[in-house]
Amino acid sequence: MNRTAIQFALVSLLALRGGTSAANEYWVSPNGAACYPGDPNCGTGPCSGPTAGLIYALASTHLQAGDLVHVCDGTYSGAFAPAAQQHGSPNLPIVFRAEHPLAAIIDGSTAQIGRGNAIMSFSNWSYVTFDGFLLQHSTRLDGGCDTAIDCQQGRCIGGNGFVFYGGSHHIIIQNVKIFDVCQAGVQFTDSSNSTLQNSEVSFAVRENVGRIIGNGAAGVGTYCSICGSNINILNNNIHDVYSECLTLGMNGALVKNNRLYNCFHANLYLDTANNVTIQNNYIFNLRDVCGTLEPPGCNCNQPPPNPTPGCFYHLDHSPADGISLSNESNDLVNRPGPLFQLTFYNNVVDNTRYGLFWWVAYTGSPYDTYHDIVFSNNIIKTSVKPVCIQALPRTSNPAYSNKLENNVIFGAQVSFETDIDCNAPPNPNPIAWCPAGGGSINNNLFKDSPVLPTCAAANLLSSDPLLCSPNELDHNKPTVRGYFIGFGSPAVGAGVFELRAPTDYEGNPRAPPALVNIGINQSTICELLSNYPPYAVKQSNNIDVFRRTSNDTLSHKSFTGGAWFGAEEMGGSLASEASPVVSSPGVIDVFWKGSDGNLWHKWHTDQWYGPQSLGMGPLGSAPHAVGQSNGTIDVFWIGTDGQLWHGWYSSGWFGPEPMGGSLASEPSPVVSSPGVIDVFWKGSDGNLWHKWHTDQWYGPQSLGMGPLGSAPQAAAQNDGSIEVFWSGTDARLWHARYNGSWFGPEQL
Repeated sequence: MNRTAIQFALVSLLALRGGTSAANEYWVSPNGAACYPGDPNCGTGPCSGPTAGLIYALASTHLQAGDLVHVCDGTYSGAFAPAAQQHGSPNLPIVFRAEHPLAAIIDGSTAQIGRGNAIMSFSNWSYVTFDGFLLQHSTRLDGGCDTAIDCQQGRCIGGNGFVFYGGSHHIIIQNVKIFDVCQAGVQFTDSSNSTLQNSEVSFAVRENVGRIIGNGAAGVGTYCSICGSNINILNNNIHDVYSECLTLGMNGALVKNNRLYNCFHANLYLDTANNVTIQNNYIFNLRDVCGTLEPPGCNCNQPPPNPTPGCFYHLDHSPADGISLSNESNDLVNRPGPLFQLTFYNNVVDNTRYGLFWWVAYTGSPYDTYHDIVFSNNIIKTSVKPVCIQALPRTSNPAYSNKLENNVIFGAQVSFETDIDCNAPPNPNPIAWCPAGGGSINNNLFKDSPVLPTCAAANLLSSDPLLCSPNELDHNKPTVRGYFIGFGSPAVGAGVFELRAPTDYEGNPRAPPALVNIGINQSTICELLSNYPPYAVKQSNNIDVFRRTSNDTLSHKSFTGGAWFGAEEMGGSLASEASPVVSSPGVIDVFWKGSDGNLWHKWHTDQWYGPQSLGMGPLGSAPHAVGQSNGTIDVFWIGTDGQLWHGWYSSGWFGPEPMGGSLASEPSPVVSSPGVIDVFWKGSDGNLWHKWHTDQWYGPQSLGMGPLGSAPQAAAQNDGSIEVFWSGTDARLWHARYNGSWFGPEQL
């Protein structure tokens, strides 16, 4: 690979471990001086003061362990491949930090970046951190079109984003965004003990646009020839890549808590890798037709030139596979070795072509085998085939000790060690996956009824796993909790303990003698999955708790007789949080805004009734209810017109009626004595307002307190006193009280 050094620079920023301060601090800016940080009066900062040029900071020979280099906001144009090598130390790394996240922009669009080069590339650097940068546009200066097809397809010719090679080690890339690059977004080659975390890589490998067969780069790639090891890929979004999202081809890696989606061929590809743990990742595609990246109107059956720019031609790999494994890069000399010691657990693979796909690139070599691969406690939902293992038995170095356990699998086509296209009938005795070869295909839950090998045991067929939100394909959601198994699932306690999958998705232990669940969650249950808060009512020694679930139904849990019961799903289609009230002993009403925008409720007298629409609406907020011991109920909400609205029950339902006001928060009603109701809100002027009822309704009235930084929350006692609390615009707690007259506000 051509590593021509372009003498440009970035700076060192210290992310100190253990609280020590930076040895030196420097500042660079797009218009910085032509001096080297470390020289007298060079880059002493801050950003508004003396700064150095980025090119000089990277080339400086004065940087030392513990130095922190602030990279001021602005655009730094060019390609940066310093000949100088920078070395921090284990406790004192050199850190290059953007002054503000993603405001230091490294732009390669004006540089002549060739294939194999990069916007930023570094050889033999160590203990260096890059924090908060935006890297973009690795296209060539001439626009990147070699042929008319390139131009028509929108294909670029150029290089990578970040590249580390030549024995670089202990590199941290964090909080960065990399997009619109012709090859890899981040590439570790012959590098070790390095981390990419909390970052986003998208629209990478754009040189593959419109190609029948793509080139070998990935959105993020780890490769070795001599060989690199111990790479961590943590908490990243890697998506919309015209190749694999993430390729691992090395010894030792942890891939955890990433979202890998909308890529080409495979979202995760392991190529001649070993000693890798793949844990808690969300791997999916958003589209089924043709592929995952094409704009509307693509025809993936039409070879280039395709009439629509950005279209793929590769029907066989559309949509992308979820997890793909192979020995494609095995060259028998520099990278000898099969796939082995791979652990996959607590991952969700959804809407992909194949879920788990093992294919043989080179047969007949002593390294075309695989062993000790554990695939445990995952969710697989695919469009073609959830499991496809092509590997055939070998006469030398046979595969062995591979396990498929505790997984929830959707799809009826599962095959082990069949023909090269995974289309032949399943092998009834795949030795590498059976007890005779140290393996197992046990304790999985199959939503459908695949034909399994004869050695498979304790699997559940044609079973609904009762996922908490089975239709949750809104992949913009940050978690995978909709894929947790729910109440009454046959997956509960039906698993087998696997030493290499010791915890569930949320870190809860799986350990005997406790029963192990099939799937990704061990102890969390559906009613705890909601991001919505619970609301409770208390009667005597009984407590009832209600909340809106992640699939927008009502959930109820109760405490009675000294024990908790439930939770139970109670139906409904909620578009707001629930508001429960007790209006007389044993009588509970729960109110919410329905998905139709109207007021709904469910109620308990001798048993539960409803849900029922009260025909009032449309609501512009969640309803808030208060009850009195005489059986009356009052419900308040913001109307779509921004004023306060009211419905009430007194031996029958009445309303709705408008009550005025201009609300900038949801209302907070309280009953302070029989027949006395106060309703509080933040007004459109930012102050505290209320309306109250004694013998009749009065107000609205401003209490002259504010400005409020949140909705007010009120509490009342039966002696007529009222306390109101809110967050001030200073983020502190504020308080007002009524005890015959109003007092406050006071800061608490």
